[in-house]
Amino acid sequence: MPPTSNRWKAWRASVPFITFVVALGTTTDVLVYSLVITVFPFQLERLRYHDVSSLVGWLLFIYSASLVCATPLAAMVSERFHSRRGVMIAGQCSLIVSQLLLMEAPTFWVMCIGRAFEGFSSAVVVTVGFALLCDTVPEADIGSKLGIAMIGYPLGSLMGPPIGGALYDRWGYRAPFIFGIIFTVFDMAGRILIVEKRNLPPMEQTEQTSGDADPEKEAKSTNGTTTQFEPVPSAESPASTPAPELSVFGVLWKLLRSSRTIVTLAVTFVWQAYCGKNHFARRSAKIAKKCATFVEIGKNLRYPFAFSAAEVTMPLHLQATWGLNSTKVGLVFLASILPTIISSPLAGTLSDKFGTGVIASLLLLLGIPWWGALTRTFSLAFFIVAYAIENAFIAATASPLSSELAAVTRGMDGVGYAHTYGAFNIFYGLGNSKFSRLIIWQIYGHSSIGWDLINYINLAILAVCLVLVLNFLGEKPLLQGLLRCRAVVAN
Repeated sequence: MPPTSNRWKAWRASVPFITFVVALGTTTDVLVYSLVITVFPFQLERLRYHDVSSLVGWLLFIYSASLVCATPLAAMVSERFHSRRGVMIAGQCSLIVSQLLLMEAPTFWVMCIGRAFEGFSSAVVVTVGFALLCDTVPEADIGSKLGIAMIGYPLGSLMGPPIGGALYDRWGYRAPFIFGIIFTVFDMAGRILIVEKRNLPPMEQTEQTSGDADPEKEAKSTNGTTTQFEPVPSAESPASTPAPELSVFGVLWKLLRSSRTIVTLAVTFVWQAYCGKNHFARRSAKIAKKCATFVEIGKNLRYPFAFSAAEVTMPLHLQATWGLNSTKVGLVFLASILPTIISSPLAGTLSDKFGTGVIASLLLLLGIPWWGALTRTFSLAFFIVAYAIENAFIAATASPLSSELAAVTRGMDGVGYAHTYGAFNIFYGLGNSKFSRLIIWQIYGHSSIGWDLINYINLAILAVCLVLVLNFLGEKPLLQGLLRCRAVVAN
């Protein structure tokens, strides 16, 4: 039996512990994000600034710009120095500095610096956290563990605004930040305890992998994406020859040469714009106290491409059609968040068993028709149910998409998980575009059927995504397989 110290070290490198730490990281990221959004408007008013909603929009833009700029840096440092833990700890230090600056900021420009630090921290969560998860988890279980890690997005968004509003009302502006710092320190403790798998003795690495993997599942995974890049033992295999270290441009070139990567990132762009962290935070902000303030601020947020079109205009549609106030609109948004807590990990587990292409296609196929149902106005109850079902299916596509990126990465020499999830994170940041918001407002404001047009646009974009997924996702894409079968039958 190994000594107690060795067992303790092995536990800190175990799949359950690493999964918990990454899930805690996503929760902390969204929780802190939504906590500070809750109190920004009131602090800017206290500092005697005018046009508060516009200034909040700039704070959100600085966060997004920092996230996009910091992501390549976090990815390259993590891969170059072969360290996940160190970069993740640095990310948490950045988050603490951010909250201290925002809490004590005497002027708007100091708040901007704080938001830049927060953007760096968020860049680390997905880029390095997901890479660490893929380093640790057996290939046959990556989808399910990524799905569990993503629970943090809806969970953090549900917790943040109500807690932030209550703390602000009871103890003032600093209270939400103090709570966020305490939660961040707890998260950092988990990151400090991490032991990366590469730091374990070779024998313990083998024992951990064989103990965590399900042999029966490994045998059945040949139809999915979990074993498609298993290295063949040979003198030239990665096991005996170190992978070449590529430059930034070398990594980009390899990623752009893969049709699977391009399609996955393109669909991710759509998903992240709709169901990512800012999406959840914007929704849940509507259920915090003084909801009307957040609805007004929402007009100046950097709403993302195509998908969030409904998010921009839905409060107006619900008010015009059923006379809902801002609080009741928030409850509608709340109903759409709750199903994703179950659907994301379930989709990840099914992706491990049946393959990413099959599950992603099925989720899109089941989610698309409900966009058409949102144009019906005969019943508010039907509208809420349709919206919740649509969101449950579409949000869950994140699990097979992220699992697909892990599978593709395993087949690229010199490209690490941090590189690929860095691209994933950049597409998320770029998805938050002001340009698309302006287009949607023009459609909604200048057409008597603006709401219907927006939903049909969303439906069309999703339909294009479905075609791409059918044709490119997975080791053996579904559409290509069907065409080959048809050709065989015809001959």
